[in-house]
Amino acid sequence: MKIFSWIAVFIYLVIFSSIGLAAPLLHDPSPINNTFIAGGTKTFSINITESSLNSSSPVLYIISLNAYQQGESWDTNALTCVNATNEWNCSKALSFAIAGTDTIELFYFEAKDTSGATGSSGTSSNPYRLTLDRNPGSISFASPTNGSYVSGNKTIAVDATDASSGIDNNTAQYSFDNSSWTIFKTISASRFEDTWNTTTLSNNQTVTIYAKASDKVGNTAYGQINVTVDNEIPGLKILSPSPLVYTGSVQLQVTANDSYSGIGSVRYVAGSLSGSLGCTGGNYNATCSAIMDSSQLSDGNYTVTFTVTDMAGNSKNDSVIIKTDNTKPGISILSPTTNSHIRGSVLVNASLSNAKNIVNYVELSLVGTSFKANMTCDSNISKCDYTLNTSSVSDGTYTLRATGVNQAGFDVTSNIGVTIDNIKPVLSISLPGASAAKGTFKVEYSVVDGFSVNDNTARFKFGNTEKTASCGVHISGKNMVCSADFDSTSMEDGEHTLEVFGDDKAGNTGSSSKKIKIDNKPPYLAFLKIQPLTTEEPRKFNFTVGLNDSVSSVKSAKLIILGSAFEKTITLSKSSNVWIATSYFGDTGTYKVNIQTTDDNNNSGTISNAGQFYVGESTCGDNTCQDYESYCTCWQDCAKPSCSSYIECGSGYPKCVGAPVCGDNLCYGGETCNTCWQDCGQCKDFTDLKSDEEITGVGSGAEKQIEPRDYRNVLIGVAIAVIIVIVVAVAVIVLKRMNKSIISSEPRI
Repeated sequence: MKIFSWIAVFIYLVIFSSIGLAAPLLHDPSPINNTFIAGGTKTFSINITESSLNSSSPVLYIISLNAYQQGESWDTNALTCVNATNEWNCSKALSFAIAGTDTIELFYFEAKDTSGATGSSGTSSNPYRLTLDRNPGSISFASPTNGSYVSGNKTIAVDATDASSGIDNNTAQYSFDNSSWTIFKTISASRFEDTWNTTTLSNNQTVTIYAKASDKVGNTAYGQINVTVDNEIPGLKILSPSPLVYTGSVQLQVTANDSYSGIGSVRYVAGSLSGSLGCTGGNYNATCSAIMDSSQLSDGNYTVTFTVTDMAGNSKNDSVIIKTDNTKPGISILSPTTNSHIRGSVLVNASLSNAKNIVNYVELSLVGTSFKANMTCDSNISKCDYTLNTSSVSDGTYTLRATGVNQAGFDVTSNIGVTIDNIKPVLSISLPGASAAKGTFKVEYSVVDGFSVNDNTARFKFGNTEKTASCGVHISGKNMVCSADFDSTSMEDGEHTLEVFGDDKAGNTGSSSKKIKIDNKPPYLAFLKIQPLTTEEPRKFNFTVGLNDSVSSVKSAKLIILGSAFEKTITLSKSSNVWIATSYFGDTGTYKVNIQTTDDNNNSGTISNAGQFYVGESTCGDNTCQDYESYCTCWQDCAKPSCSSYIECGSGYPKCVGAPVCGDNLCYGGETCNTCWQDCGQCKDFTDLKSDEEITGVGSGAEKQIEPRDYRNVLIGVAIAVIIVIVVAVAVIVLKRMNKSIISSEPRI
C-alpha cells in the first residue's frame, strides 16, 4: 500500500505541478483513523507533498466529540514542518493528561501553498477519530475457584474483557510466582485456558495463581486466587449390602475418609438406578447410607458400585454383586387417564398381571377421603371396573388408587391424579357493551372455573347464528377470555339475545346471556307534512317530518329539495318529537323532497322522493292529472288510490294508512279542527280562511276536506245564505204587521 501511495504522489507531482494548479497533497496521517491511545502525550503528524508549501500554514484541528456535538469551535494547533525536496513532514505533540477515559477526539489536517491553495486530510464534516482508553479491562477466574482444593491435571480458566480497545490475546498470561508468566491458550474472544499438573506439588500445599491481561493500548488488569493441592485418594469400605438376594428396599451403607480436602460426595450405581448417600460423622471420617428400591430393577444380578469423591476431585470405587427378585402382581388404572378432570358418574377400569392365586380382591379408594369400594373383577382378576359417583365427595384434586390386596399382605397399587369438578364454570360477557352494536363487532367474554377451562369448546349463539370463539387461557388454566368477530349486517335492527357457552375440562358447561341491541339501519320516515302542498304565488312552506329509529334516536335530518333547475338543502330542527323547517320558494314548478337522516349510532341514509309540492297556477279540474298533481292536490283529475282504510296526504303523495290517531301530527280520516286540533290545528272563522291554506288529507268514502281553491266558493255561498236569511226575516215581519192590521179593522162585537 505504501508503494501505491508514493505512485499516487508521483503522478500528482508530474501532472499538477506542471500546470501549477495543484493544492498541497496531505497523506499518511498519524495516528490513523479509529485509533485507541492510553492518554499522556501523543504526536500528531502528516506528510505533505508540495514544492511551494507555506511552511507556516500546516494546522491540526482537534475537538472532543462532546464539544463537537455541542457546536463548539475546533482547537487549532500549528504544526512544525521539516522538508526533503518536495516532501514535508509536519507534526505536533499534544497532551491528553486532563482528558477523561473513553473520550472520543476528532481531528483533521490542513495546509496551504504560497499561492493560497489549500489541501486537507480529513475535514470538519468527515474528521478522523481516536479514543482515549486509560482503564484496564477486567479479569476473573472461571476455574478453579478461590479457596478450593485442586488435584491431578487442573484447567486454569479466566475470562478477560475490555469495553474500549479490547483485550490483546497475546497478553493473557498466568503465573505462580507473579514473576515468570505463561501465555494462556485463547479459547474465545474473552475465555483463556491452560492445563496445570498439580501432581508435582505436595498435598495440602497452598498455591497462589496470578493472572493478567492487557488491552490493545497497554492497560493491564490483574487477578489472583489461592488454592490448596490434594492428590490423596480417599478411603472407602462397604458395610452393606452383602452379596445376597433382595426384594424391595435394600440398605446401602459405607464408611469413607479423606485426610486433606475432606469428603465431597458418596454415590452408588446399580443398573439403571443411581443416587447419593447421606453422610454423618464429619468431613474427614463419615458413615454414609441410603435406601435403594430394588423393585425398580428387573429381576437378576446387579453390581452395586460405590464411589467416594473428595473436595479436590480425587475418587475411589468399590462394588458388591447382589441379586434382585421382585416378581409380583402388576396393576394399572386404564381409565380415567392420569391428571384428567371428571364429573358425575365415571367408569374406572383397571388391569392386572400375574394376579391369579396371588391377589384376593382389588380395592378402589380416593386418598384423603373415607371412600373405599371393592371393584368388580373377572374370574382371573385381570380386568376390574367400578362406577364412581364423584358427587359423593367434594370437588377437588385427588389421588385415585387401585390396590390389589395380596394374600401375603404384599399389596400392589396403581395411583393416578384426578380432579373432581361438578360445578359449571361462570361466564361474564364484556363485549359488546351497553350501547347498540352495528356492523362487525367483537364478542368477548370470560370463563372462570375453580379448576380448569377448556379453550377448545368456547362458542356463542347470537340470533340464529352459532359461532366458535378463540380463547386465551390465564391464571393456571382457571380463567380464559374468549372472543370472535361477528357480522350483524344480516340481522334485523332491534334487541337480540346473545348466549355464550364455555366448558371446563370435566365437561361441565356454563352459559350466560345478554340482551344486545343491533342498529345497522338509518332512521325511517313515519310521516311528512308539507304546508301548503300547492300555491299560485311564491311563499314560505312549512315542513313537518316524523322520523323514527328502531334502536337509537335520530341525531340529525336534512331536506334535499329538488327543483327543475336547482337543489336546496334545508337543515331540520327538532321540536318535541318531530323535525320542522320553514323555507321560501319563489320559482314556479314542481319540487321533489328527499330526506337525509342520521341516528345516534351514525347510521345514515336518504329517503328518496318522500314528498312533493307545487308553486304555480293550478289546472285542477281539466280532467287531466298533471305531473305535479296527485289525488292529494287534485282529486277531481287524479284517480283515488285503492286503499282498504284511509288515505293520508300530508306529503303530497297519497298514502294508504290505518285508522287516524289524534296526536300523530297527521290530519286525515275524518279528523277536523273540532275533533283533533293537535293534528288539524285550531279552528278558524271562514272570514279568516286564505287561498293558500294547506290540504291536510282526504278521508275515506265520499268525505273530503276543504280544498284551497274551494274557499272563494264557500265565502260566496255563505254570503248568499246570509242574504236569504235576511230576506226571509223581513218578509215574516211584514206579514205579521199586515195580519195585525186586518184584525184591528174588524168590527167589534
